[in-house]
Amino acid sequence: MRGADHTNQYSTIHKAKGLDADAVLVVAEKYEHFLKWFETDPKERYADKSDQCRLGFVGFSRAKELLCIACLQDIRDFKTRLKEFDVEIIESNLLGEIHMNASQG
Repeated sequence: MRGADHTNQYSTIHKAKGLDADAVLVVAEKYEHFLKWFETDPKERYADKSDQCRLGFVGFSRAKELLCIACLQDIRDFKTRLKEFDVEIIESNLLGEIHMNASQG
């Protein structure tokens, strides 16, 4: 931790391009976007006209030390595949609570 130098920044993935940080939280709004972020097939990545595959790379590559990835929708079907990427899965309903509180607010 950097003490007085510690700052929090929030931005879209588009605006974060070219920047980096010690720790990054990338949040997918939709499960479909989350899936695209982990696409490894070059043909599928090239065919992605929505640009979600590239956005995942841009978001993930901003982190120097710690990358946290979250999805606002259930990813239960994808958890087995995440283990192929050596990802630690932390079960939490925190984002659901934050999303709900923000929409009430």
